[in-house]
Order: sequence, then structure tokens, then C-alpha cells
Amino acid sequence: MDGVLAPDDVLLETYRIVRQLGVGGTGEVYLAKSEATGRQVAIKVLKHAYSQDPNFIKLLERELFQNVKHDAVVTYLDLHQSKEHGGLYFLVMEFIDGPSLSDMMAKGPVDQHTLLEIGRRVAEGLKAAHAVGVFHRDISPDNIILRNGNASEATLIDFGIAKDKRPAAQTVIGGGFAGKYEYASPEQIDGLNVDARGDVYSVGATLLAAARGSVPEMPISLKAITEIKENPLDVAEVPEPLAGLITRMTAPRPEDRLQSASHLLRALEGEDTGGNSAPLAADNLLLDLDEEESLTTGGSGASFNLRKLVMPAIVLLLIAAGGVAWQQGLLAGLFKPNLPLVEPYRFSAEFGDPPTVDGNAPTEEARAALLAAVTEISPGDLPPTAAVDLADGLPSETWPDAVAGAVRATAPLDQWRIDVIGTRLVVRGLADSGAEKDTVTDALRDAAALADLSLDTNIRVLIQALPLSALTSTMAEHDRCGGLLPDATTDPVPPGAEIRAKGRTHSRNALKALEGDLETLADGRRINLSGIDVLNPYVCRVISTLAPEEAGSMRLQFSLGDTNRIKNDDQFRPTDDPVVDVVVPADAQGQLSVFLTDNEGAVLHMLPYQERTENRLVEIGAVVGNQRLIRVAYSRNDPECTRCALNLSSEPYGANYIFAVLTDGPLFDDIRIRIENVDDFAPELAQAITQEQR
Repeated sequence: MDGVLAPDDVLLETYRIVRQLGVGGTGEVYLAKSEATGRQVAIKVLKHAYSQDPNFIKLLERELFQNVKHDAVVTYLDLHQSKEHGGLYFLVMEFIDGPSLSDMMAKGPVDQHTLLEIGRRVAEGLKAAHAVGVFHRDISPDNIILRNGNASEATLIDFGIAKDKRPAAQTVIGGGFAGKYEYASPEQIDGLNVDARGDVYSVGATLLAAARGSVPEMPISLKAITEIKENPLDVAEVPEPLAGLITRMTAPRPEDRLQSASHLLRALEGEDTGGNSAPLAADNLLLDLDEEESLTTGGSGASFNLRKLVMPAIVLLLIAAGGVAWQQGLLAGLFKPNLPLVEPYRFSAEFGDPPTVDGNAPTEEARAALLAAVTEISPGDLPPTAAVDLADGLPSETWPDAVAGAVRATAPLDQWRIDVIGTRLVVRGLADSGAEKDTVTDALRDAAALADLSLDTNIRVLIQALPLSALTSTMAEHDRCGGLLPDATTDPVPPGAEIRAKGRTHSRNALKALEGDLETLADGRRINLSGIDVLNPYVCRVISTLAPEEAGSMRLQFSLGDTNRIKNDDQFRPTDDPVVDVVVPADAQGQLSVFLTDNEGAVLHMLPYQERTENRLVEIGAVVGNQRLIRVAYSRNDPECTRCALNLSSEPYGANYIFAVLTDGPLFDDIRIRIENVDDFAPELAQAITQEQR
């Protein structure tokens, strides 16, 4: 394969190139030999885009050399710049002679014993890296090398996108997603901070792929990828104990996984790392209160039952005292009337004007309290007291308070009925909203808990028409990417219609947050957010700055360089050869600026830049009929511009946007560098747009 370097090239008069080993996302890797020591080393030559980015180089210098000392982690030796090769930077690292795990997979599934040994070795290396605050973030079969072909000498390479967890540290490639979608954790794809659990997930996904002997298939759409990641990985064809281990490593939620490389090592050794210890049996904590206690006399050996010995004396004392009190008239109020026994004890109340009530109460005070509770939540007059009869058979002393509390809990409902039969509480009703239903249900649970009542609810939501303005306002609060709007044909949205939205959002988490807020308005309606594209914060920042129009006289045309076939969509696979043209009317005037913003925060200028400075429409492109076509991304094999291709195999894979801006004069005062950070670019773009609009 062709590369930047060739055999026998010498870098810095020290390293002689032997051969190319491969091509990665950030550069090409070569085997070289030190002319001074004869030692073999691996050299990674960074691509032009990264070599020209001072922020990238600064991050490399700070993050790659964290002194991770372990045989399972590749050793980085130095970082140099070669003036003889256009100012390219290259990393010098130890050369590890042996196949990668990916090479083993190419021959078929890898056996369980080998994978468990590789997993142990990788976990040891990660433990050392995590100890100094470095997370790999790109663990995959390509980045695990089996030194000398031995699983016990597996070594992690390519920490080129590692993350330093120290304050103010950044990722080497921006702050968003870095890695390979097939093996990355869900939180990594969402652009969230990745800790040890993210690396544990990637190791598990890597072991699963190796056990199957194939790379997992992934869709092109980022939205479809994130939906796949929300579910557990399928380990049905993997033997135990490897299957169970992978499941614990790759749980979708980080808190459900093995929490660190140390936990992973312990799990590989068969130890329980769930953090749960066996609870003490309840029988060992309770005293048996029914067991008869005894007193033993010292000499006779006779045993007497303490409970039987004491109780008769107490009874006789009460009888004697009671006799005196009776004579004095002091106990007249202590004896209750002889009430009928009712089983099961019950109480019923139903909405109405007046409400209907019947049931049982143990005392006059309890009856009054129950009727007062009904009166508080009812529009009608106080129901007749005879509807609640005094009776014995009360299930518990707190039963009346629990029932009265349940009655008051139904106050927000439009209609309601309460039935209490013994220790079972049944409530039916109509609520104005899902939130109201939840509030009532929570209050009923609290009331039922007072008397240990079982709760059975059937509360239906009376769906109201939903004003479109309420949806618009909620979506505006979540709009960070422009154009987030309800997709509705009627105002208000009727009870039976689903809530739909269209537009863009900056992350999967933002989409979930929007869905959660819409659910509070939905009143049980179905929510359909399939019309929203999930992009990333970097692309959204540029979109919100430009506020671009979706349709007009200018458009982008996509085609495939190897077939010259025009594509009807903008979805490309890494193996595709994309060609991009800007199409404008043939008589259009002005200056064209085109740039790509990717999901790692990089801005790639496609027109103009140092090697293509001309961007006046009258001087560029070709007129075909009544249109002018300006090519901004060429086929890899097009001799007209050999460095104008979009190499998808090495660019970030995900939501990348191409922006075409037509202005009367130059958009910027100076020609910008080929690639720059969106944080530097966006403020200057906003200033340029403001000046253009004046």
C-alpha cells in the first residue's frame, strides 16, 4: 500500500523505515530500526490535519506520556517533527512483534481459554493506566497485540485518544466521541465522560466479537446505533463462564457493570464482585416471644412457669380493684356497648351530589372523621350518619385513619369511588392528566401503608386537547441545534393524536430529556420523535450560528467516485468514495465558502483554503445547462485534486455536516488553515455573518 514514507526513508537521521504496518484513524504506522542502537521501533506518522493542529500536538505531549509502566501497555518513547516530510509529527513507540486479536479473529472464533487469558492480561494493563488517570477509550481487537503470539503477553496499544481525568484535561481528539462504534460504551457514543467502566465495556465487547470470530455489524445511522447500545449484548452462543462475564462487563448502564479493572480481574479469578454479602437470617435476630420462660430453684430442681405464676395474681388484683372502683362509680365509662361483629369490615364512598357513603366504624369519633373526609372532597351536603354503622371487627387500630387518608387522597379526581373490604383498598376514578394520576396514586400508597392495606387502583386519564403553543414552548427550551418544532397539522392536538416532532438535537441524552418533558404534557398520548436527527454539539453549534435555510437555489449533490452514480441520500459507509458538488444557478454571483464540521469538534475547510484560494463563482466550477457545479470533495483517484478526497475510513464516523455559504464578498478577511477547532472557528464565523448582514 502507498504511504507517506517508503522503505529506507530515514527520519531525523536516526530511524530507518523497514515497512508499513498499517493505517489507523490518526495516521500511518511503520516498522523502523534505530541506526544508533539497532533496536526495532514502531513509528506512527500523524496525518497532515493533526500535525497542523497545535492543540492536538499539545494534548499528545501531555497525555501520551503519563508513565504507564506495565508490560501489558505499549511504551511510548518520543514525539518528533520531521521538517523533511512537510512538518509531519511522528510518535516513536516500542515495536511489539506478534499478531493482533483482529488477526486471530480473521481465522475464526477464538477459544474461551485464550480469551479469558487475554481478558486477564488487558485488565492488568488497564489497572495500571487507570491508576495514573488515563483511560484508553479505543479498545478493540486491532489494539490488542499478542506479543510473540502468546495470549499471556497480550499488550494494549494506541492510547492516541486516551483521556486524562485530571482537572482541565481534555481528550486527545476533542471532547466528543472517539473510538469504534462496534466496541464503544453507550455513554461514550453519547459524548459523555468516560471512566474505567467505559474501558471495561469495550473489553467485554471485544471479547464477544473475538468469541464469535466476526466484527459486529452496525447501522450507518447514529440514532440506530445508540438504540442498539441501549440493550444488552447477545451472548447466546458464547459458553460459560465467558458469557456471564461479558454480560457483567457490557451492561448498558455504567452502574450495572463491573466497576473497575480491579473488579474485572477479581471476576476473572472467580470472585464475587457484586458487592453483596449474604444477609443474616431473620431467625438469628428475633427472640421467640411465645417461648415459656422458667425460674429454677437452686436446691429442689423444680421448674416453675413464670408466665403462669404471675398472671393469676394480676387478674385477681384487677378484679379486687375493680370491685372497689365499681362501688365508687369510677369505671362506668370504661365499658363499651355490645357492638355487632362484622367480617369483613368495610367502607365505601362514591362521587356524587350528594356523595354516597356506607360501611363500618368502631366508634362515634371514627365515624365522624370518615364522614368529614368525604365532605371535604365532595360538592354536596354531609351524607346521613346512618350510612356508616358502628361495629366490631376492626382489622387494625389505624384502619379508620388509613381509610380517611385514602378518601382525602382522591380529592384531585373528577370522579371517584372507594371500596375498602377488610385490608383491601380499591380506588377507581378519572384524572385530568397523567401527573394528577401519579400524585393521587402516591398519596393512596401513603394512606394504605398506615394500616398495611393492599392497594388496587384503576384511575383513567381524561385526555384534554393540547394547545400547540405548549408543545412549541417545551421544544424551544430544548432547542440547541435550530429548527426543533412540533410536527402537527391541527391546533390544538386532539386527545387521540400522537405527539410528533421534527428537527435536530445535539445528543441522545438531549433527545431523552425532551421526551421526558413531553411525557408530562402528553396525558397518555403516544410520542413519536423519529423525525428528529441526533447530531452532536459541534455541528449544532455551527448550525445555530448560521441559522441555515434547508431549501433554496443552492444545494449539495452527493455521488460515488468509483461508479459516478449520484446518491439520493447523504449516508456513506467507511469503504465508500464520496464525491461532493455544490450546485447553484448558472447566473449566480458571489463567493462560495464550504467547510465540514465533524463529531469530534474539527472544522475541515473545503473551499477556500491554502491550496484552493479561488472561490468566486464566476471563476470556479463548470456550467451544465442552467446550473453551475462546484466540486469540493473529489474521488480518491481523481488527478485534478489528489488531496481533496474525504477518506471516510480514517475520518470520524457519525454525524458530519457540510456547510455551503454564499456571500457577496469574502466570508473571512484571510484564508483559514485547512483544519481547525470549532471552538476557535465558531466565534469568528458568528462575527463574519454579522458583518455580512449589515
